[in-house]
Amino acid sequence: MKIFIRICLFILGLIALIFAALFIYYSPFFHPRKTPAPASFDAADFPILRNLTSNSAIEVVRIHDLGIPFDRYVLPQLAMMYTTLYTDDEQSFYIAFDKNGDEVGRIPNSQTSYPMGATFLHTNGFHQLTKDGFGPLTPYVDLNNRQPLPITDLKSLHQRATLHRSISSSDMEKNSVEAQQKLTTHLMLIDGTWTRATTASPEYLSWKTVPFFDFDKKFRFQLSETAEPRPAKNFYNGKYDVQLTWFDQQEYFRKRGAPIGSPTGVGTPEHWRGIGYYTVSDGTGSIGFSAPYDMLHISGSGRNLMMVEGHETLNFILIQRFEGNRKDLYLFRSK
Repeated sequence: MKIFIRICLFILGLIALIFAALFIYYSPFFHPRKTPAPASFDAADFPILRNLTSNSAIEVVRIHDLGIPFDRYVLPQLAMMYTTLYTDDEQSFYIAFDKNGDEVGRIPNSQTSYPMGATFLHTNGFHQLTKDGFGPLTPYVDLNNRQPLPITDLKSLHQRATLHRSISSSDMEKNSVEAQQKLTTHLMLIDGTWTRATTASPEYLSWKTVPFFDFDKKFRFQLSETAEPRPAKNFYNGKYDVQLTWFDQQEYFRKRGAPIGSPTGVGTPEHWRGIGYYTVSDGTGSIGFSAPYDMLHISGSGRNLMMVEGHETLNFILIQRFEGNRKDLYLFRSK
């Protein structure tokens, strides 16, 4: 009898320990200590990002007012950048910015457009981007009077080409000769001249392209001990930086595993939700903004609501911010 009672007490104690552990794990009363705001902090100095305007030191440009931002890349040899923007009427265009963040031009984009470094290829010609902006649409030099070439001849040209891309007949305009005769179009840079040839052969020839140069990126922001920003070496040689000055920790979320049947199999990392207060600095001046419904990750990886981009050749930085289904893109530069 005594053994039975001891076993029962042991089981009850074990159950109590399990419930206590579960209570501590899931209880909102047990969470990491909140970080107090810096002594000099004033929330009035940090307007909401979507309402942010330039101040005497930093200019703020709202690129997303021109269209929905998509891919963007750096052209280090020109100290420029370009991005693709989509408009409400489902049209898109390339827009280019110089070293100091000034727009230098824009050209239409289409399903078959493709950038090769500073050369933007289309089906009927190409634009060359220079520091002065986009050049006019220049037609290709047509080979064999646009009559289809045998695949053996095309392979010989492909071997000589420095750059090359192909366009399937299904991607051409429906009323074009290429679409009607199911011809593949090949655009090739041969001896410094952009040429165009077609072939009836469906054989694939590997593309010869120019590498895409991405921005240096910053995804994660940790609370700084003071409101003084710390420079990042990759943003114009350390001129620009963005620091999390303070995070108003309003709601704590423990780490969660992926729910049963989750299509991604990804859970939720441990994090705080609240308002992030950020400081952008150019070394001599600064500007602050706040981000409601922000997330501060404590451990693990999860969705990043904000991303900072810059490059050693560009005298500005970009800040991309997700707000619901919106993707806003801001350009920050010195005045």
